[in-house]
Amino acid sequence: MIATHLEKNHGHVENATGLVGRRDSSDVRAGGVVLHEADRCFDAAEVQKALEVIVDPGSVFEIRILEPRYAAGGCAPRVISGYFDDPAKVSDALNSLWLDGAKGVYVTLNPVNPALLARSRNKFTKAMNGQTTGDKDITCRRWLLVDIDPKRPAGISASDEEKANGHTKALAIYTHLREAGWPEPHAGANLGNI
Repeated sequence: MIATHLEKNHGHVENATGLVGRRDSSDVRAGGVVLHEADRCFDAAEVQKALEVIVDPGSVFEIRILEPRYAAGGCAPRVISGYFDDPAKVSDALNSLWLDGAKGVYVTLNPVNPALLARSRNKFTKAMNGQTTGDKDITCRRWLLVDIDPKRPAGISASDEEKANGHTKALAIYTHLREAGWPEPHAGANLGNI
């Protein structure tokens, strides 16, 4: 859900000094170019709306950004990550990155071990190998994620036939779970890969 709100802002640049930094004025200089608050790549209202649905109040969750692109250029880590216990702090942390885009932005659907806050509390930092959420770090299950993808090489989108087959499978799973007494699904998505 959050990933759908990441939009490429052509012609704008981000903070060339690093991953994290607070902006107090509406205009900021980075790499000799003036940045404007209106150039932010994340819609704060949409991010908050998505987090209200996904995140259990008081729980800890991770947001992971794969292959972030900074408009100011420079060296970018392959993955940046932040652990949050306050959804209200996410929008400022995302926008402080001055991203121009990313391969993907993901949020953990289920609560994670609160001890992980020590890695990067309510901010983003470069994620080192082994320093992102693993299965063993999930404290409980709130959501059942059903991911339906055809088998194909990485980086290749599904064909129309594969998408139709995926939708047929999704409907069969939906019907089975409803008949078994599961509640109505809260959200669904088609990101174009099925």
